[in-house]
This record gives sequence, structure tokens and C-alpha cells, in this order.
Amino acid sequence: MTISTATKPVSRKLEFDLSGRTVVVTGGGAAPGRGMGREISLHFAAAGAKVVVVDINPDTAELTAGTIRDQGGQAISVRADVASAADIERVGQAASEAFGTVDILVNHVGIGNNASLLDTTEEWWDRCQAVNLKAPFLTARQFLPGMLMKGKGVIVNTISICGLTGGRAGPAYTAAKHGLMGLTKNIAACYGDRGIRCVGIAPGGVRGEGPEWNSAEGRVIGTNEQPNLWPSLRRALDLNPRRGTPDEIAPAVLFLASDHASFINGAVLPIDAGWTAV
Repeated sequence: MTISTATKPVSRKLEFDLSGRTVVVTGGGAAPGRGMGREISLHFAAAGAKVVVVDINPDTAELTAGTIRDQGGQAISVRADVASAADIERVGQAASEAFGTVDILVNHVGIGNNASLLDTTEEWWDRCQAVNLKAPFLTARQFLPGMLMKGKGVIVNTISICGLTGGRAGPAYTAAKHGLMGLTKNIAACYGDRGIRCVGIAPGGVRGEGPEWNSAEGRVIGTNEQPNLWPSLRRALDLNPRRGTPDEIAPAVLFLASDHASFINGAVLPIDAGWTAV
């Protein structure tokens, strides 16, 4: 008797089907070609999710939502200051009225600068903590109860490589992002056994996020014109392999929020071309 040793090729195609799920993306408003939040929103819509685009700028928020609707998707825009509890409650009401329970929360919005500690004002420190750290707390507190009722939900926080290192941005931003790292792990540890996953991404420099990142070489514009920029930041910038683009970030968020990442909880994924590996 002859036993065939031929094997049939195994074909596995990674597909993302988020039909029936609702995602809230903070900082989702931007002009075409700019902004990770916009690209993240578009990726979720392409996977079939209903998208709630949140931004302090109502025009850019609606621009993202309108693009999704024009492409056959479902989306609404909500103007909100994410550091305001009242505004976040209003986002929750709008999301519930439009789409029901929120399944995925993407805390993307953030603000920062490269001012040294001695050049950082108390007002800037407070605002930076409010937008980068208080806001993810407020949004998680708003949407976590609905996720717990379902027994399933995902929170994705944009932490930045500044939450992993100490010398790549100003102290207010760096401290807030380190705090967001702790919040991410705390939510994962406390609610993981109830079906909730909380994960983070840590992007490096990404083109399209602001004019200072958009030089032809992908370098920080104006760095050489800032003689007071501390040497550690200069060295960090020199180590940067290259700038990324928003469409190199969004697929990672989509993966982490999907069922394909069901065994990933409390982890933070650097997306920086190896910048933090140097």
C-alpha cells in the first residue's frame, strides 16, 4: 500500500470584519492626507464598523465622517473638548442615539511640544495632562460600563514612544504619556477577566501630524534654528530612522482592536521603524 505524503497548502487570509460594531475615535478630524486619527477612522469604516468621529474642531470631524459616508459607511461627527467630562457625556449620548453601545474606544487625541522643563508654563503642563491623560480616563469611564454589560470591549490608547523613553519630547507630554502607559496596564489588569482588553500603540514621528513634521526629509523643521533645544533631544532626533505615515499606523490599531488580537491585553506596540531600539 502506498501512502501519499503530498500535503495540501494551507491558506489563511487575515480578514477584518467589524460589521455591527461601533468605534469612537477621539482626535479623528483632519484634512485629507493628514492625521493618524482620520486614517484610523477610515480604516475602521472600511472594516464595516460604525464610526463616531470626535474632535475639538467640528469642521474637520465632519470632514472625516462625511468621507466615510460618501464611501458607503456609517459615521457621525461630534465636537468635543475631550478634557471636559460634560463633553464626553455628550459624546456618549450621541453615540448611543446613533449606533447603540460602543464596542471599541480609540483614545488618539493628544497635544505636545518640545519645550524644556524650565520653559514649560504651569498652564501648558495642566492642559497637556488634561488632554493626554485625563481625557482617556474620562472616555474609558464613559464607555466601559456598556462594554462590561456586553462582556466584551476594546480600548486602544495612543501612547507614543514618549511613554517609553525620557528624552524625545517636552516634560509635560512625556510625563502624561508615561501616565497613560500606567492607565492602559491598570485597565487591562482590572477588567481583563471580564472580557475587556486595553492596549496601546507607541508611534514614533509620523508625517502629516503637524507642519513641524513635514519636511521633505521627514525631519523636524526648525530644529537647527532652536539653539536652546537640549542635546538629548537633538541626539534622539538624529537616531530616528525615518518618519512614518498615518496609513502605516492605522492598520496596527485595527488589528489590535480586532478579534485577531484576542490574546493581547495590556501590551503597548512601538511603531517607530526601530527608533526606540537604538
